[in-house]
Amino acid sequence: MAKELHFIDPAFRCTVVISGLAKALYEIALPQFERLKGIRSLGILAHINDIAVHRYQHFIGLMRIFNKLSQLEQGKGLPRRFLWSFWCRLCFSQVGHAALSYDSEKAVLLACQLDSSFKAAFREMVLPVFERVVACPFCTETCDMRDKGPDTASSWFDDLILKNRWRQVHLWIAALKLIRESRALEILKAQDGSNNLPGFSEPEAFKLLVSSKCAWESSMLNLSCLDFAIRDLAFAGTLAIQLDIDNLVSRPKEENPDWNLLESLYAYMSETLYESVQAQTASIFFQRALASLLLKKRVSLEELFGLDPNLDFDDEALKSEILRLKPGREVLDKDIRDAWRVWPINTYIEADRNPYEIEKKITGKERTYLSHHFGVKVTCLKLQERHSLAVAMCHRGLADRPGAKTFVKLCRSILLKQYPRLIAEHLIDALYEGLVDRTCTHELAAVAKRLSQLAVSNNTLRNAAQIVNRRAIVTRTTSGDVSFRIGGFEYPFQGDPQELAITAMHAAIMGDDEVRKNLDTTLQEAAEVLWYQILEWQTIYFGQRPTKKIYDLIDEVQRKLALGVVGSSSTAEKDLEIYTLLEALKRPSESISFRIALPNLKLLKEDGKTENEYDVVSVVLKKDKEVEVWIWGTTTQSDIAQKRNEDLSKIQKLKDLLGNRWGNEVRVATCYIHKDGNDICCEIDGRQERRHLNG
Repeated sequence: MAKELHFIDPAFRCTVVISGLAKALYEIALPQFERLKGIRSLGILAHINDIAVHRYQHFIGLMRIFNKLSQLEQGKGLPRRFLWSFWCRLCFSQVGHAALSYDSEKAVLLACQLDSSFKAAFREMVLPVFERVVACPFCTETCDMRDKGPDTASSWFDDLILKNRWRQVHLWIAALKLIRESRALEILKAQDGSNNLPGFSEPEAFKLLVSSKCAWESSMLNLSCLDFAIRDLAFAGTLAIQLDIDNLVSRPKEENPDWNLLESLYAYMSETLYESVQAQTASIFFQRALASLLLKKRVSLEELFGLDPNLDFDDEALKSEILRLKPGREVLDKDIRDAWRVWPINTYIEADRNPYEIEKKITGKERTYLSHHFGVKVTCLKLQERHSLAVAMCHRGLADRPGAKTFVKLCRSILLKQYPRLIAEHLIDALYEGLVDRTCTHELAAVAKRLSQLAVSNNTLRNAAQIVNRRAIVTRTTSGDVSFRIGGFEYPFQGDPQELAITAMHAAIMGDDEVRKNLDTTLQEAAEVLWYQILEWQTIYFGQRPTKKIYDLIDEVQRKLALGVVGSSSTAEKDLEIYTLLEALKRPSESISFRIALPNLKLLKEDGKTENEYDVVSVVLKKDKEVEVWIWGTTTQSDIAQKRNEDLSKIQKLKDLLGNRWGNEVRVATCYIHKDGNDICCEIDGRQERRHLNG
């Protein structure tokens, strides 16, 4: 029998040699290591993009790093007294991965969060690991985990589920497999570190595996990243880098610019590869499908993690099971998967909230949470970035699409559930681009700036500021964390930066010049924030709970704009468009549960050029079941015929676009406003009105 095993590492273009104790351990646990050849490191993403990096290759690369560690002199690298404990964490831990890697491990946690009996079964399975967690006898690092025992291990497991720590699942399974590999464990326990040979300590080994707060955790992550980051970059065909690996291995805990470089590379790969929106969407749909199979006991934990050699799943076997589910085909069928369009939305989300809790709250799907997206063709996704949700929609033509009402109601639910901790601009983009299948731009911010320049009575402005601040505060879940006083007003603060903008706006408008000086702002700047809040959150102020004080502000400003229009001011044309936008906020006036009106809406072609531009377009949900799009044209020209005909021609194109995309599910209302002498003439959804101004 050969004394050495030789492996070719294509990513690093080198040969990795395993001999001695490492060879013996490899051969004892050979089925577990061989299993890794059928598991791709990047999970479902690797199958979507055909990236052929397998867990086995990563394991060989980590063995290469461990070889370097074992050859270092005492005092460099990692402590020799329990160096083989680090082998368990660095190398053996790879056998803990499920088929399709982290995506499956996320699905296991999702199943635990959805079903307490499944969580109990998972806990029972890993229970032997708890008893192996005892005080560390040899580690000299300052570490709060050093003296922890089984009771603490139990709380670590609970946190694993509660805090959705999916990166640790494979480590718990590896710890369980280490216990079951009794021959390997006995050989390791015989390594006492005598004669300056690398030793082993069982307590340190299990702490390294299952304690995320171990003092050596960052070193383990550094060394692992030293292999997988370079390997994944090489196989993804993005870029190649050169590092002094020997130097880094000898100083895993020390500050080094190359560790920072690796961290930056990992962040780059997360954004462009691991956690791209496409990758996250596929992963979430996969997780839902697999969680369903786990809860229905069509896939077992033993199969998924290869705990039973006779019931061992590799990636292909698991994909076959997933394809049996209709929701599973949303992931693995390329045509269906590519039809999903996803719009990320930044919003403040508390750190302790699980993704499924957020998604269920917004979609309202309790019993059908795991599969509803397949039927209704729209869903909300919690993306990996902490403060990021997404609207997702699958539209494959009139015969295979969501209902327009279903899509709009999902956007409304996100708005109402997350207000005011939401970048409304992102939701607006999702709504309009989803409805018209075009990239859109608008000038809402420019309108807010123009409105802030108009002289409005202090009383009207202050009344509106009170309403905006009060609604934002009432919506916040105040827990008394932080509050502060400005100009005699007390403001709660829960951590969302948008709260500060609303607070400063309110204080500046309600306060005097001294308050504004202290805030380093002006009344006009505060008014601009006020207007932007009102225009961004139209559903809040012009939906089911419209308020007279906000309408008073709109009416006063509309009159000022109209006087400028009939007086033929230099800004008359733009002011009439803004007048029309404010009118759109009030139309239709009853039974509206959702409303977003946009000025100067541009629909862009794929090359970025403008396809058409509309003075004002508003989307409303009426009586909670009817989607309407109101399209408004305007002109200040005395001879309106030519401009009106041009506008109506463009409006018809938008009607046709909506009809081709949604059939008769979206009602389109045509409106037109123009100047006639000292009058503002309005044609609103078939009704005509002349508004005379007396100056």
